Amino acid sequence: MTSIMKHKILSIIGVGLLLLTLGACREQSDTLVSYGHQDQLAFSEAETSFAGKFKVLWNGLNQNYALWDYERDHGLDWDAVYDKRPEFSAVRSTPPTLKYYAKKANGEIELDEDGTPIYLEYSTASDDLLEKFTDTEKSGQEWINDSITVLQKLTTPTVEQVDMLKLLTDLNKELEKVQDTKEGIALYNELANRYAYLNIPGFDPIDENFYDNGMKIRFALLKGNIAYLYFSDFALSYYLNEEFTKQGFPNASEATLAHIKKMEEVWNAWFNTIQELHKTGKLGGVIIDVRNNGGGSMNDYRYVLGSLIPSGGFEIGQARYRRGTGRLDYSPLMPSYSPTMDEEHALITEPIVVLANCASVSMAEITSLSTKYIDNATLIGKRTWGGLCGLIGNEFFSYNYTGHIGEEGKTPVYVYLPLVAQFTREGQLLEGVGVTPDIEVDLDVKQLRSTGKDTQLDRALQFIRNGN
Repeated sequence: MTSIMKHKILSIIGVGLLLLTLGACREQSDTLVSYGHQDQLAFSEAETSFAGKFKVLWNGLNQNYALWDYERDHGLDWDAVYDKRPEFSAVRSTPPTLKYYAKKANGEIELDEDGTPIYLEYSTASDDLLEKFTDTEKSGQEWINDSITVLQKLTTPTVEQVDMLKLLTDLNKELEKVQDTKEGIALYNELANRYAYLNIPGFDPIDENFYDNGMKIRFALLKGNIAYLYFSDFALSYYLNEEFTKQGFPNASEATLAHIKKMEEVWNAWFNTIQELHKTGKLGGVIIDVRNNGGGSMNDYRYVLGSLIPSGGFEIGQARYRRGTGRLDYSPLMPSYSPTMDEEHALITEPIVVLANCASVSMAEITSLSTKYIDNATLIGKRTWGGLCGLIGNEFFSYNYTGHIGEEGKTPVYVYLPLVAQFTREGQLLEGVGVTPDIEVDLDVKQLRSTGKDTQLDRALQFIRNGN
């Protein structure tokens, strides 16, 4: 399976259509219409009416959706609602463009530290990189504010000083407009380049690709011998694999490469510490924290659980693919594998704990599911989101008869569809259900906020130390 999983679970461009993906019956046609890209035949009606949008949506899903038997078994009569399409004909105007996304929760954990653990962290998330401008010891924002204060106190400023005061005041106003969006990063970079001659500390351009491929990573050695890893997204491959780096950061600047190297250093510290402690018999265990992780690249598996188990791939369960445009044209169930580390590495026999919660999605859930089939692995926390089915980038929109209806930002209807139906080894579909932990533990949010005590992490440490 080579799909790239994304944290966007479903995206629809249209009006009110998200609420109407439930039902209908249609006229049959001998013409096979492709809904995977900008096809005038497929999308022409959708350009001008709600009814046209609904027709495209219905036909596209009918032809390309990977989970119709699941919907049927949960009470959805997809044919019945199609009869309601005349209701859309009453709406004459062209609807505005709306987007619907299943949003992942944000959040970070506080480590329950025992003594002084080895601790490294780094972030290339775009919001963090923008904040670095204000977080340095003598930040760029402080430099600007200090300069403004000095200039304002001058009783007889020169023309140059008056101009400088206006320039810095205007720059401050412009910086207030910068937000954590692609447009915000573009504005920030424009300002950084425009005012580069001022040599403001930390005011350097940011690679806009960090908006899509940026992430946070954290390593700690807890209790002196338990290697802990937290990462916000399955985007490690963009920092640890040369080919992925070229794809994710084309024409990377020296600054971008420096950020990438920092991320690599944190992962290397985690992996090398595990290997060294295991070889000397001192490793207590490993904790992999995928709480609030929205997923990402399947290739990342090799750098997480895949770096602790044998090479050659790991069977995470079974998968089923689309094999035609008929509603139930599916392949038989077949073994589904995730890649594991090819390079030589010690196999970890000590306890492995994966921490997950209801905001663990996609590859975070594949990682969680894997614990069910690894003898020394245990899943602790709360039941996961329930979105295990793989997604794929829009550049592969016609892949395997599914993946997308339309193209984002180009067609009047756009739907991001599951590429593959993912089952357990036993043949159970966990979509909409999630992976149930071996040990269920609530996160005491009040305690976390007041004392920094993480009840789920504490339970993982207890399990590793005591075995129960």
